[in-house]
Amino acid sequence: MWARERGHAVFGVDRSPGAIRVARKRGLKRALVGDLTHLPVDRAFDTVLVVGQQLGLGRSRAALDGTLSELARVTKPGERLVADLSDPTGPEAWAESEYLDRHAVGDGLAYRRFRVEYDELAGPWIDLLMATPDALAGVIAGTPWTVERLLETESAAYGVVLGR
Repeated sequence: MWARERGHAVFGVDRSPGAIRVARKRGLKRALVGDLTHLPVDRAFDTVLVVGQQLGLGRSRAALDGTLSELARVTKPGERLVADLSDPTGPEAWAESEYLDRHAVGDGLAYRRFRVEYDELAGPWIDLLMATPDALAGVIAGTPWTVERLLETESAAYGVVLGR
């Protein structure tokens, strides 16, 4: 709730009803269960923040392109999208060549599959597309977005600021 505490109007969307319940308990009144590929809103936002590498939902370039187009639909012209992704060539263990061989979907693109488990419960399997910064720039070239800034880290994760 960092942004809300600093006076920003915040609207939350998550695929998990449990996450939305927690957000509402913590005071976020405008929060809906939804999916980034088909957002349940018809309004335009100044800035969209996509964290947890959720920008890469799906395992294809087409899925990423669709998500970027949907986020452009709900973002005002001249505004920004801030997100984080993973570089499949980065230093984490899942970036080993054997893993990439099984999960590669194109030059600089691969996906990782995971699910959240807690006690005896397990969520659905989720595929997240990973992209090198160059591959991401190639995908973005076909959308209303442009790369304004890359925020590199010492891990495979990196941030990106896209402008519209």
